[in-house]
This record gives sequence, C-alpha cells and structure tokens, in this order.
Amino acid sequence: MPRPDRRWCFAGLAALLAVLGCGDDVTHVHVGQIGESLVAAVIGDETFVAYRCGDLDTLADDTAWFAGGVVDGELEGAGFTATLRGESLDARVPLREGGEVPVTLARTPEDDAGLFSDIDADGCRTALVIRRAPGAGEFASRGAHFCAEDGVFSQVTPVSVGDVLGDTLEVEVALPGGPERRTLIRAVATTP
Repeated sequence: MPRPDRRWCFAGLAALLAVLGCGDDVTHVHVGQIGESLVAAVIGDETFVAYRCGDLDTLADDTAWFAGGVVDGELEGAGFTATLRGESLDARVPLREGGEVPVTLARTPEDDAGLFSDIDADGCRTALVIRRAPGAGEFASRGAHFCAEDGVFSQVTPVSVGDVLGDTLEVEVALPGGPERRTLIRAVATTP
C-alpha cells in the first residue's frame, strides 16, 4: 500500500490543532487595504503573522510575510508594527523600497475573511488574503507564490469560494511552466 504524502499529514495535523485551539488560545483576523494591496494579520495571545500582497502588476513590490510577538496589544515583527484598538488594528507596514505606510485593519469574522498559506517542499510560500467586499457580498483576494522575498512572484487566485470561508482554500498558481492547483490552509498566529 502506498504511503500518503507527508505534506498532507502535516497539513491535516496543523488544521486539527488549529480547530482544537492548540498553540495560541484565540486568534483573530484583521484585514485592510493599501491602494490595490490587501493586508491581513492573524493575531493570537502572544504571536501574530501578517501578509501584504498587491495585484498582478505589483506582486514583486507589494508582497511580504511578517511574523512576530504580541505584548499588551502591541505587535512587532520583521518591521511590521501595530497597536490593537478595540476592533481595529492600527498598523505601520514596511515598504520594500524603504519607509512604511500606515493602515487600519478591521477585525473581520472568519466566515468573511482569512489569510491562507502553505510552504512547499522547496521552501516556497504560497499565500492569499481574501475578504468579502464590504456591502458587495463578493470576495476580493490578493495572493502570490514566491521562493524568496526578492525572487520571482507568481499570481495566486482562488479556484472557487463558497458562501463562507472554511479552514482550507483551493487556489491556482500561475507558475512559469503553467498553472498549478494547490490547497492552502487557514493561517493561525503561529504559522511560520
């Protein structure tokens, strides 16, 4: 009998641990927009992850992954700094060319928004921010596949989205050799 692919085993374990609440006790997703870029932060009691991603024309300039710590409502990691203020997150997001830009991220129900990610066997990340457009009912997303912060960036789009978001999301990655489908897992505050 063939052995299952270990990535699926680890992905299943990570999803189960997230559902059971292992790791940080509670996580919240906050989403905002800087121009055409979407920004999401998943915040736990002691850690957070955040992701900024632009559209097809700005993937290389507007894509970055951040992770760090949370102390008394203050987030800091990889140049990303933010302060929790009730249901909002006032953040300062570093720019690749230097400097930073302020943005307010709104706490959003997980049915309506999420940060999804996966790291493949080569260490390349595929990530996607998705949120229901305010008042529109439709989902908007930004995603990229990249192997290094200064490498080649490929666009990622959801294959199909139901009425609410779950713990996984099927996406299509526009790789140079042709499109490839992947399943991403909802990020938690301890996602590497």
